[in-house]
Amino acid sequence: PYYQQFYEKKIQDGEFSQRPGEMAKNVQIATVLYEVLKTMVNPSSIEEKTRRYAEDVENKRGQYEHYNILPLYAVGVKPAIMELPEIKAAIAALCKVDNLPMPVIRARSDVSNDDSTRPMDRLIKVNDILDWIASVFGFQKGNVANQREHLILLLANMNIRDRAESSCQLHAETVEKLMVKILKNYDHGVNLCIVNPILDYDEQQFKLIYIALYLLIWGEASNVRFMPECLCYIFHHMCHEVYNILEKSPSRATRSTELIEGHDGEYFLREVITPIYEVLRKEAKRNNKGKASHTNWRNYDDLNEYFWSKQCFDDLKWPLDPKADFFRHSDETAHWSRAKLCLCPQLRLVVWGVAAVVCRHPTPYRRRRLPPPPSPPVATVYRRHRPLL
Repeated sequence: PYYQQFYEKKIQDGEFSQRPGEMAKNVQIATVLYEVLKTMVNPSSIEEKTRRYAEDVENKRGQYEHYNILPLYAVGVKPAIMELPEIKAAIAALCKVDNLPMPVIRARSDVSNDDSTRPMDRLIKVNDILDWIASVFGFQKGNVANQREHLILLLANMNIRDRAESSCQLHAETVEKLMVKILKNYDHGVNLCIVNPILDYDEQQFKLIYIALYLLIWGEASNVRFMPECLCYIFHHMCHEVYNILEKSPSRATRSTELIEGHDGEYFLREVITPIYEVLRKEAKRNNKGKASHTNWRNYDDLNEYFWSKQCFDDLKWPLDPKADFFRHSDETAHWSRAKLCLCPQLRLVVWGVAAVVCRHPTPYRRRRLPPPPSPPVATVYRRHRPLL
């Protein structure tokens, strides 16, 4: 059959002679051909050899996924960029996960009472630091793939920028410079909010975890990324969670494997980003397509200002409290609180203005005499000079 001929020529023989982009295209074509074959022919009449070929194609699909610049998991002939020493050094640094506690998806105890049918705990496969963070906090697969390439290229470019020769080892100052550059806004926010910063570690692995965590938060933040102080608030608390996990883990000292609870790929989007996005969506509706007054709705800057204050840490808490005043829409409640003043700068200006008037004019209020109006200016007559003859 044509399917067997296509597999033997394009998949089997071309695995070590074609580039990853061509192999990805051939694997996709083979998948479509088999689906058409199952539609036109009775599945029970398909040859066993064809079924084996189809299973092999299905197993190879994960190796030839689409990529932007770096074909990280491709087999066969790899592009020249994957042979660069700085690329190899960045990949090797990110793949050091042996001493990290492995995440596991816990089985639900309320699914079944029968021990024979009760689902078991499932250990999550972790290839590098970004996979570990995604499994612990629940980031989406596409976001992880994009930020993995992003971080590798950042490390490789910075590692070779100030050096005359390429190096197969990722230098400590490279990671330090990249961390300072990416977390510059967070360092400013920590000083502004007067809260304790995350505990510092000199180990390269922990710094890479912090960098990767911030990139993953930014990549999945949607419109929330227009509020940088909000991202810093999320990053601050998630860094504390990372530190608590690694501090309590005995694997750093004993190299033993410990299991921690993981989350599905949409947990972060569902539990963190979506509630904040709903607040933005409700305020955008009050905008009335740009016709409403700025005193009637809150824009990105107004909401972002809420995360500047230390009061946010007391009211919003972590994990996010759905009953916090931040998630209350002004049309749904008439509750006046300190958080409402932080969320509405126009209202805060009114309160400050009233307070200034009261402090300047104590009761009983006495009206001051206005100074007499100034005398009208004297008209000045400008004489035109005759031109000299």
